[in-house]
Amino acid sequence: MIVQTAGASTIQTRQTGFGGKLYHGVDRANGIINKLLHCRRRCFSLSGREAAIRWWSKLLPRRISGSRRNDIPALCANKMNALNDPRLPLWFTQKDGAYVGITFGLEDGVPYGDYSHFTDHFFDPKLEVVLSDYSEMEFFLAEAVERGWAVGGTAESHYNNGITASILYYGGTQAAADAYLAQASVDYTTATGNWKEKIGTQKWLAMYNRGIEGWSEWRRLDFPILNFPVGQSYSDIPTRFPYPYTENDMNPSYDAAAAAIGGDTATTKLWWDKF
Repeated sequence: MIVQTAGASTIQTRQTGFGGKLYHGVDRANGIINKLLHCRRRCFSLSGREAAIRWWSKLLPRRISGSRRNDIPALCANKMNALNDPRLPLWFTQKDGAYVGITFGLEDGVPYGDYSHFTDHFFDPKLEVVLSDYSEMEFFLAEAVERGWAVGGTAESHYNNGITASILYYGGTQAAADAYLAQASVDYTTATGNWKEKIGTQKWLAMYNRGIEGWSEWRRLDFPILNFPVGQSYSDIPTRFPYPYTENDMNPSYDAAAAAIGGDTATTKLWWDKF
């Protein structure tokens, strides 16, 4: 465990599977990657009265007042409903006995009470922030096998491990994970699509509480197929953050840098998003 103290608040960084060692930049890259691929979970959580108050006081008033909605997206709800995903009751509340998601990008407002929302799990002020975990590493290994890299195991076994780890992490049971994987729609040999769709869809679901990483995996693997707002097209979905406006105004190298990547737009694909 690494403990960093700032004032009266404490940030705890837990490293499971690393033997308590902290790796520095002097280590060889392959050693670091090997440790990452075999770690169980890397995360941090806040503890201490000051930290909890400062962090939680920004979220609680919004939750109570309703000024910040926490509707679940229709794409996620529909996908999980279709797959009989056991994480549904662990993540979301029900609306009239069903898990109902909202379609993002609507032009007209819709009532907050018409949709499902996050369970209390996501509002726990001590909820850890996952930086990388076993589930993510297993999906990486499944992808590596499919790309022909010698990492050991099969794509199916790593895929199964990734899904199971996610379900167990959120409080599901091994029996629930086994039943989920036994479905033809989830089983690696019978699920719809090529390996990118199978791994990409399940990895995207497993990263539900890690939005930026989920977005990055969608960009890399191109699955699942997302929804897009009214009046736009699929190609309008952002694939990168544009440079800050100050770069355009103050950086003399801005034009050259923008040209080098194909243009400074939100839909320019980065080099790792082209394969």
